[in-house]
Amino acid sequence: MNFGHYRSAVLVCVALILIMTLPNSVDGTSREVSKSIDTTAVVGYMDYDEYIIDADDRKFEIEVEVSSGGELDFYLLTEEQAKYYRAPITKSFGYIEKEENAKSVSWDDTDVVRVLIVDNDVKSAGGAFPVDNETYTIKIKIEDYDFFYRNFCLSVNGLCAVMVFMAVVTTIWLYTVPSKYREQAKRYRGKYP
Repeated sequence: MNFGHYRSAVLVCVALILIMTLPNSVDGTSREVSKSIDTTAVVGYMDYDEYIIDADDRKFEIEVEVSSGGELDFYLLTEEQAKYYRAPITKSFGYIEKEENAKSVSWDDTDVVRVLIVDNDVKSAGGAFPVDNETYTIKIKIEDYDFFYRNFCLSVNGLCAVMVFMAVVTTIWLYTVPSKYREQAKRYRGKYP
């Protein structure tokens, strides 16, 4: 048997798998945000930063200001629109809000998940042309749940969990325990007056 052909086929398969798992050349930095942040960041030349805002139906406010460097493009997208933005070769994508060739932006919205893109790439024909790395300050303020709502949700969730547990225990008891008693009743039927 000649194992040389198998070895080269395995090497080709491994090489293809490695090539397919390599990231795109422009992959951007992605951060998930579920509570308020106030930070300074740097977006690379021909790159973008992505903030996935999981506000859970709470109101949130976004403020971004370029600290040093030129202008940037800012986009507020849905998750579906963000998939089109992330595609390596795209010149067209939908958006909820956009601010191109800007030094600052301020938005507010209420939804479950939104994606903020801080763009230092050439993704849009009308967008800013990247010159170098850009430093910016970002503030995302997500409204806190009020005390009553948070405690009410925890109470309802706990009550539901107890009810489900009781339903499972009751169902198990109904199908197992009485059958033992039925068997005993059949055995002793007629023996006692």
